[in-house]
Amino acid sequence: WTDFIEAGDPPSPDAEFLEDHLAGDALDVTRDLLAKYQAEGVALRGTFEVDAAVRDVTDDRAVVADCGLDQLQLVEPRSGTVLEGHDEDRDGYVAELTLEGNAWKVTSLVDDAGACA
Repeated sequence: WTDFIEAGDPPSPDAEFLEDHLAGDALDVTRDLLAKYQAEGVALRGTFEVDAAVRDVTDDRAVVADCGLDQLQLVEPRSGTVLEGHDEDRDGYVAELTLEGNAWKVTSLVDDAGACA
């Protein structure tokens, strides 16, 4: 989440550091979303509070459920006007990760309300 937030202000879909923790579909979706923000002239600001638990792990694959608090906002960069705010509800996600070298990388991230149950 930290890399996504950093790459969101200003939106930088080609930021190389995104590859430090993302791969596959997760990297593609993230880059596409950042490109959309860039084209719209908006910035992503705020925080994401992680509340994760490992569901499954092997030597090179893991599944992690997260009931995070998404406090990210889309803003007009010059004025700081909030164009899309956040709520105080926790959001459930399930992430699949693979071990590449010495780094775990998210390859898939899907909404899952059950992660907050």
